[in-house]
Amino acid sequence: MQHSSSKVPGVIEWEHLDKRKYFFFGPALNLGTNALLYPAKLIRVRLQAQQGNSVYSGAIDAFKKIKAREGGPRALFKGFSVNCFGVFASQVYITTFEWSRAASRPYFDSEIVRNLGAGVAAALASQCITVPVDVVSQRLMVHGQNLAKAESGTLSARTVASRIVRAESIWGFFKGYTASLLTIVPTSGLIWALYGKFRALQLHAGSDDVSQSLGRNALNQALASAAASGCTAMFTNPLEVVKTQIQVNAKLGEPVSIRGTLKELVLTEGLRALTKGLTARVVHMTLNTTILMVAYESVKLLSLHS
Repeated sequence: MQHSSSKVPGVIEWEHLDKRKYFFFGPALNLGTNALLYPAKLIRVRLQAQQGNSVYSGAIDAFKKIKAREGGPRALFKGFSVNCFGVFASQVYITTFEWSRAASRPYFDSEIVRNLGAGVAAALASQCITVPVDVVSQRLMVHGQNLAKAESGTLSARTVASRIVRAESIWGFFKGYTASLLTIVPTSGLIWALYGKFRALQLHAGSDDVSQSLGRNALNQALASAAASGCTAMFTNPLEVVKTQIQVNAKLGEPVSIRGTLKELVLTEGLRALTKGLTARVVHMTLNTTILMVAYESVKLLSLHS
């Protein structure tokens, strides 16, 4: 199949790909989308890490205050350099996803089931890289937010890493690891399952031999991605709030637990605390997933065997 054709397959499988092209275009895609969507991620983390509405009243308020108080637009990219290490984790993620889908085909006919299982496998494979990167980058993100006391000046990733090692040992980089798994595993599985379902509905049968024009295919991918990510963001936001609270607000050296963090949140702020950052999360996930899905499907198209 020639990828230069005006028609493309409804579903591009692992065996269709030229792996050399795939491993070149994939990291380039991840780096570009990470830079584009990073400010929304930083705002979401700030909103979820604060106590109640003590610092920001919402996403727009956070955007304005961060720019005004912390040095302009550059403040929206705090921790970005560290977060770029997540590009490797993203490549591990998408490669595991595609390989798992292909490996499960002899056992499951359902595209939805294959996507669900592959999404879970991909999340498990990538989290050993993602969690340490998140721990460091999130602490850089909230620097200057004044959660407990005034903070000024710049903070480097090396300084943050050194503080973590001194205070918490190497395990400090995995703070919130279990909570992270409880967040990313259902999120990953659900978003791919819903995406597969919506794509199947669009393709009428969800089979590999359905071909569409490039424009219609990209539009359908965008619509399916937006619907899947929006639903997933709403369903999993409570888990994301708990995970962020553990990683950012836990006192150094003291044991933390998912149950304890959840209990404290509900007791001090009520059930509404579990919706903190929901708007920013829905916006971030919808934009991120829609752009990523369409771009990733384009990467697979570019990576087809000649």
